[in-house]
Amino acid sequence: MAKADPGRHKPLGQVLKEMELVSEGQIQESLQISASRAASSAKILVNLGYVAREEILLALAAQMGMEVVDLDEIEIDPVVINKVPTNLASPTTSSRSSSRTGSSPSRCRTRTT
Repeated sequence: MAKADPGRHKPLGQVLKEMELVSEGQIQESLQISASRAASSAKILVNLGYVAREEILLALAAQMGMEVVDLDEIEIDPVVINKVPTNLASPTTSSRSSSRTGSSPSRCRTRTT
């Protein structure tokens, strides 16, 4: 996947439509609802059952020229984990534990390609 130009991202709805996950009508419906509520059109699309949260993550990654990485499926070298400053790491509910803090390592969901 090529890197996207940071100043030229397609609207998320357009990305979802190109991925054939939603129709133009569903995008317009979510935009109308989000205009009257304090919620993003992506959240509206999920709440309406048109797309799953994971599909939104895939579309966001595509929009930014990144890929989604499931950290439960890759092994992160403890040396690398320990190089992340503690103030930048946030514990999650992952079953893996960090030798540095005894808590779970920080989870990153996307990476540039």
